[in-house]
Amino acid sequence: MDKLIEQFWGAGLIQFGRFEDVPFKIQLELLPSYPDIWSGLLERFIALAHLTRYERLLAPSDSVPFGTMVSYMVNIPLVYSKGTHRDGVHDLLGAYDVGHPALLVANTWQPAHESVIHKAQKVGLEIDTARVLMTYGKPKASDITIHGLFRLEEVVVMLHEAGKLPSGQVDAVLAWVAHQSASAN
Repeated sequence: MDKLIEQFWGAGLIQFGRFEDVPFKIQLELLPSYPDIWSGLLERFIALAHLTRYERLLAPSDSVPFGTMVSYMVNIPLVYSKGTHRDGVHDLLGAYDVGHPALLVANTWQPAHESVIHKAQKVGLEIDTARVLMTYGKPKASDITIHGLFRLEEVVVMLHEAGKLPSGQVDAVLAWVAHQSASAN
């Protein structure tokens, strides 16, 4: 099993159950309590993210801790959403202006992130790519390329094969992913 996934599981950073309508939750707000996991995650994420082409990072409100650490480690300024439904100039915090290539960094890909991207584009950030920790199904975004460090479907199978996640939970997660993918089409 992937060491990082095993660490996430052991620390409770990834959980399975019923969280509103979603059968999993990534608890990155707990990550500061686990600096060894933090550093391993950042090392792997940064190595795969090809960050040299970006002048700004953009984080949705639920991903500010993760975006902040990536920003700090690679010395790229962070712009982040307060999570409001207001337009970009009133929702986005950080130093930005027209023409900066930016990368969305997030815990998981969610369709709601498209509105954050749209707000950022309206204030002049150039965003064509999202790098997230976890994807599932076939993420769809109109003009955005989405890359995930992990795929939920592979994570639940890894955890099941390691004896950490029961078959019923794996089946429930995979059924949810299939339903999400079908309803997205």
